[in-house]
Amino acid sequence: SIEPRLPMETRNRVMKATLGFFALPTEPSNIVESLITNLIILLGAILLTSGEDGRSRAEQLLHILRQLDPYVSASAEHQRRRGCVAVHEVLVKFRNLCSGGFGASGSYPTLSLKHIDQGGPRGSSSLPSAFVLPNRDSLSLGERIMAYLPRCADTDDEVRKVAIQIIALFFNISLSLPKQKTSANDIDLESSYGALSSLEDIVSIIRRVSGCISLPFIKSSPEQMLKSIFLFPLKASVDQIEVFHRVVSSVCILLSKDELVVLLHSCTLAACDKVKQSADGSIQAIIVFIIRRGKDLREADVLRTTQSLLSSAIALTDKHSRQEVLNAISCLAENTNHIVVFDEVLFVAGRDICTKDITRIRGGWAIQDVFYVFSQHKVLATLFLEYILSILHKEPVATNDSEKGEINSESSADDCILQATMFALNAFLRGGGKVGKQAVEQSYPSVLSALILKLGGLHGLAELGRNELLRSLLIAFQSFCDCVGDVEMGKILARDGERTEKEKWIDLVQEVACSSSVKRPNEVLPTCVILSKSLDRNQRAEREAAAAALSEFIRHSEKEPALLEQMVEELCQHVTDDSPTVRSLCLRGLVQVINLNRATSKDTCCHIVWQLTNIDCVSTSVRYPRATYLITSSKS
Repeated sequence: SIEPRLPMETRNRVMKATLGFFALPTEPSNIVESLITNLIILLGAILLTSGEDGRSRAEQLLHILRQLDPYVSASAEHQRRRGCVAVHEVLVKFRNLCSGGFGASGSYPTLSLKHIDQGGPRGSSSLPSAFVLPNRDSLSLGERIMAYLPRCADTDDEVRKVAIQIIALFFNISLSLPKQKTSANDIDLESSYGALSSLEDIVSIIRRVSGCISLPFIKSSPEQMLKSIFLFPLKASVDQIEVFHRVVSSVCILLSKDELVVLLHSCTLAACDKVKQSADGSIQAIIVFIIRRGKDLREADVLRTTQSLLSSAIALTDKHSRQEVLNAISCLAENTNHIVVFDEVLFVAGRDICTKDITRIRGGWAIQDVFYVFSQHKVLATLFLEYILSILHKEPVATNDSEKGEINSESSADDCILQATMFALNAFLRGGGKVGKQAVEQSYPSVLSALILKLGGLHGLAELGRNELLRSLLIAFQSFCDCVGDVEMGKILARDGERTEKEKWIDLVQEVACSSSVKRPNEVLPTCVILSKSLDRNQRAEREAAAAALSEFIRHSEKEPALLEQMVEELCQHVTDDSPTVRSLCLRGLVQVINLNRATSKDTCCHIVWQLTNIDCVSTSVRYPRATYLITSSKS
């Protein structure tokens, strides 16, 4: 150890004064550079005179490195250069401490793999290595690597070279330190040593080469990036992209699961780096990490990573950079648990809709762009549409004791989620392109039935003066009409969509069903199957919407005898519903079946008549056709 040790208060004062000089301009260069060099040496001395064991020294190291972060990520090149050099020199001092000594030269230590063997000697101390050395976890590798990875894609050659050496040095140190038992089996030593060797090869090359060839950066896709990782040749002159790809590959192997998780959680600052080239490189690296190691992420990890990426997308106003982050979010959904990603995106959307004026957000509303990306994705489009429909089909919770009672209102949080869901559906229908349109066509019955049921449910709320949700639904419904090319249905909705009287919206649902039946007769059967099951829902207005649609669809089902039989069974089971409207509509539908004499079997008609005969609340409008049928059938 070194004496005297600096008290914490003194150390912090000295460090604050020291770091302030890192912002000095470059001129006069001979004076400024000499000063910066001496200040970097001072930082190393502060590290050496702090802490009494490995853990406290590691804490001091992290404290110094975090204080240097603003300079490492500064917009000025000379500040980034100074910050990276300072980080490297402090790490060298720390590495020498861990290996049993510290030299004044500050040179990069030459440590071969056999010297890193964890069973090897740690220095001259007789104390147990667990006491003398910090453990690997104390280095916060995930956080630190994410802080320096953008610099490996920097526009400045010197910054790039030093940053790569920093990352190599970090892993060189980490492999020489003991690990906690919980993470000991998480690291494949053979693969790790191979990846570290690859990193050290890069360090050797960039030291020999005066500068890397400057090329337009990050023009390749993640797939091309992955491919080039394995094709990277060890040659005397290498280009910038190849070097970065190789670094990303090595880091991907060297990180433990927990370190990877922390790295992904810490990605916001890297994705929003002040140097656009570095930001784009960081995002591409994140995509590679997700593609190759997404299986290592638990649901909670996926959630926090989604939050970090969404924060990045919201913070970025540059369209290209935001699009890269959106691609990373899609990649996360595709390679991990997509439901977790969708849930978080929808939650943030609902929060924004209910708390912000999303039309005035600078750079546009990022969450809408996320919806567009999902709807245009070959794999995610169908999954996202199914997810949206599952929420629209979800029944609200009743607020009274009646099993099939009225829903007075939904909670504020539920309203926000529902608003976001309808906004997402509208974005999907408007911005999905060919991929989104194909997904909608394949799910036509499910989309239409969800919209019809919600149309009924939200008209029920509109009767209470809550019109905002209904308006959002009508916008999405109009987008659906445009997407599937049903102009007539769109006109019907534009004319009567906001009429809240029950008779009017019941007529509206029937007209929508009629338009769909005429335009797409092949979709009547699957749509009716979905709506028939909805007659058992708790919300009265949704049951009424389902009954209204079925009573109209049945008029167009004469060529589907099997469907008629099924619908008769369903309608007969609900002619005693506690809603007079549902009872009336079910009876109307059954009468429609009776009127389809040519398509309806005699047994079916007799079954209907028997059902109607046993109902006490049969109106005059039902008695007349029933009597007419009885007379006709008796004559035959």
